[in-house]
Amino acid sequence: MASDTKSVGAGLNDNSAGSFAWSNPGYIVSSDNQKAAATGTGGDGTTQRLRGYSCGFSIPSGATIDGILLEIERSSSPSGASYGAKDNEVRVRKGAAYSSANRADTTIFWPTTDTYKSYGGSTDLWGESWTPSDVNSSDFGGMVRANIVPVGTIVPTAYVDHMRLTVYYTPSTGGFFFASQIIGAIFALAAPLMHRLGFWQQTRCARCVAAERVAGRC
Repeated sequence: MASDTKSVGAGLNDNSAGSFAWSNPGYIVSSDNQKAAATGTGGDGTTQRLRGYSCGFSIPSGATIDGILLEIERSSSPSGASYGAKDNEVRVRKGAAYSSANRADTTIFWPTTDTYKSYGGSTDLWGESWTPSDVNSSDFGGMVRANIVPVGTIVPTAYVDHMRLTVYYTPSTGGFFFASQIIGAIFALAAPLMHRLGFWQQTRCARCVAAERVAGRC
């Protein structure tokens, strides 16, 4: 199994769900302490969808997609055992739609310091079937939406610093790769015979030269 990891190349605020918009969504392309942020406006609620895309994968044609890992570097201020920001929705994007599988961890509040959280993995297809063109598309990427739970009159802010994805795949065994394997196997099987033939030819030539010398031809 092979793999390739890419950061998202762009970010946007998707208002198709949730209430609190993300500011600076384009900051999620690298881990540099410049962060997308979303703050509640009082009472429990959810952020809108923070979407990362344009990863720039180039998975070879004919490969089998085995799994997808999404990693999100996120934090909350403030955050505690019963308040802060926490996952509401975490999905990957295929074409014009999000995955059917939601991998959100809805039980744990985000930490106060930037920390990566992993979703999916080397055998997780997020409820979808994938082709190399799906993950090579500029639409492919990840998405997170957070619950905002206040403490007293203090409304927490959710932050996302970075988003990256890893695609796990098995290269195709067809075409040139398969043909090269067959040719290699043929040469491996033929090598002993070729060695014997070469030895026989060398021995024969040596005998011919000796005979010609005896006959006075050389």
